[in-house]
Amino acid sequence: MRRTFPFFALVLFACAPPEASDARLASPLDAAFEAAGAEHRVPPELLKALSYTLTRFEMVDGHAEFDGQEETFGVMALRPSMTDDARAHHDPEANIRAAAAWLRARADADGISGAELDDWADVVADYAQLTHPQARAEFFYDVKSLLVTPEVGRVRQAASPDYDLGVWRQSPNFNSRGGRTPLFVIIHTCEGGYSGCWSWQTNPAAEVAAHYTIKEDGSEVSQLVRESDRGWHVGVAYQCSNNQGVRCDLNGVSTNSISVGIEHGGYASQSSFPNGQLEASARLVCSITRRWGIPRDRQHILSHAQLQPHNRTDPGANWPWDTLIARTRDYCNDTCDRTQGGFTFSCDGPQPGETCVSLDEPLDPDTWSDNYLCTERDFGFRWSSEGPLADMDCVNVHEPSEPNAAAWADNYFCAPKQSPWVLSYSSAGPLAGKTCVHLNETADLQNSWHDNYLCFEARTSFTNAGFTFKMDGPVAGQHCVNVDEPADPDTWSDNHFCSEQDLGLRWSALGALPGMACANITESAEAQAAAWADNHLCVPPEARVRFHWSSAGPLTAYPCVRWFDHAETSATWLDNWLCVETLPEPTPDAGQPQPPDAGAPPPDAGPVDPTAHHDAGSAATDAGSGRPPRQVPELKNISAEPVVGGCSAGPGGLLLAAAALYLRRRRRQ
Repeated sequence: MRRTFPFFALVLFACAPPEASDARLASPLDAAFEAAGAEHRVPPELLKALSYTLTRFEMVDGHAEFDGQEETFGVMALRPSMTDDARAHHDPEANIRAAAAWLRARADADGISGAELDDWADVVADYAQLTHPQARAEFFYDVKSLLVTPEVGRVRQAASPDYDLGVWRQSPNFNSRGGRTPLFVIIHTCEGGYSGCWSWQTNPAAEVAAHYTIKEDGSEVSQLVRESDRGWHVGVAYQCSNNQGVRCDLNGVSTNSISVGIEHGGYASQSSFPNGQLEASARLVCSITRRWGIPRDRQHILSHAQLQPHNRTDPGANWPWDTLIARTRDYCNDTCDRTQGGFTFSCDGPQPGETCVSLDEPLDPDTWSDNYLCTERDFGFRWSSEGPLADMDCVNVHEPSEPNAAAWADNYFCAPKQSPWVLSYSSAGPLAGKTCVHLNETADLQNSWHDNYLCFEARTSFTNAGFTFKMDGPVAGQHCVNVDEPADPDTWSDNHFCSEQDLGLRWSALGALPGMACANITESAEAQAAAWADNHLCVPPEARVRFHWSSAGPLTAYPCVRWFDHAETSATWLDNWLCVETLPEPTPDAGQPQPPDAGAPPPDAGPVDPTAHHDAGSAATDAGSGRPPRQVPELKNISAEPVVGGCSAGPGGLLLAAAALYLRRRRRQ
């Protein structure tokens, strides 16, 4: 016997020919729909409209979202009870044929020939396994409106009590929050269509309900539970380990007691989500977060799978989190500033009290002129819209799908050589393990900038001219000394200065070492300045290098190595450098050899800056006399026969010459 359900006034349509169908029904599977329709005497356009309404023609792989409901699969959202053809799980054509066979069998049972579209109303609602009368009517309305123009509109629902753009479909599946308030928003997918989703949540037997459900195209939002009440949408207690360590004080508290849940018509397995649905979701999330003071970020807008990973996957890997959060902030008129780890992207001018670099592309009309990258410390970053800058480490900042992509091709963000930060860039989301700042120009979101990030990774070593300062232990295979100031609490204990050559490096935290050439390593503006005043890096006097210290940037006359530890809390160490002077080889002289003045720059070094701390230990001196230590010239063959004291020496005289120089050195010591 044919079963009937009340369909309200909305099913009283004029029948129009199939040619009036919606352009959205164009599909690569048209031939399969035609063949299945002909085989089982089901209107092909009805098959297509049903598929589009349920899956948007995607081969979905539904997972359980609500206990008591079958999982669905394929372009027709079939259920296991509808077919025993295993091919229907992975073959779209088999899936369509199985759906057509089911529809024909049900139509035959109801005595439907297939001539009139309205005759299929109950069969279509049964296909979606809907029992709620209004859900059945609205689902058939959605299917039919893709094929013909309805004569009457949908039944108007009561207004949502909390959200002015929603409709109210009260569910009995809720209870009290027990004095708690919402702290998080949880994003779900229904693993099925909108009508079946909201109607199941209003079924007392279901014992499940989120607060809201959003239709696939965003045209309707159903509120099912008041926000002040506790909906039943997550089946586990909160654990901060599932949320980046946020709010560990809530561990063990029912997630439902501290959250608002939003279901979305669709599937976790689908490849994308309709823009209309995302816009509706962003408007709703803005409203909820504003009402309850919930931060609009990924630590407070969470996924069902994130909190219940053992048996839930929604909203799936392809849910566009960046887009949702960016659009939510836009609807709430949030500032577009984005801050991570001391780095801020600002799209409304420089940040007060910070060092900012303009990130403008003059040829892009979408208001990049007021965008800046700001830092709490001055790291010397630079921007170029005309290619990479010489003598700097640069990354290309661009968006390939941007309409002005050609203009962005030569935009670079640059850091000085030996910057404390290694730069990288991504146009596909943040990079794991790095501090990434969202480059979010809200006026340009439609041009795919929603997933673009500038990333920073802390550099732990600085190398130049064969020397390295390393903040996390010695360099393997090199000659290193620990450069620690024990009285400074800022973790200098694992810092080392290393050389590729064995120069006899020595470190002292108790003053210059007697008999060695030392440079004072100090920072007068440091909170522990008194402790650093007696720190010295030393080499033996015969070493062919001298160290020069600068706390005002690198010296232009010598190669320099940055001296910096990220754990140092004082910003004054950013401009501290150890520079290396390589001494010329001594020239043998008939008189007493005179060593070069270690405290003076070479003739071509340019003028000496008297304010650059140059004399605070940078000139190596003999600790005993205050004079530069004398240098011992090396023995060198300067002709076929060595010359000693102006006389030619034959082979037998070589040993004598060496002995004479050795005795001279002993007398000086």
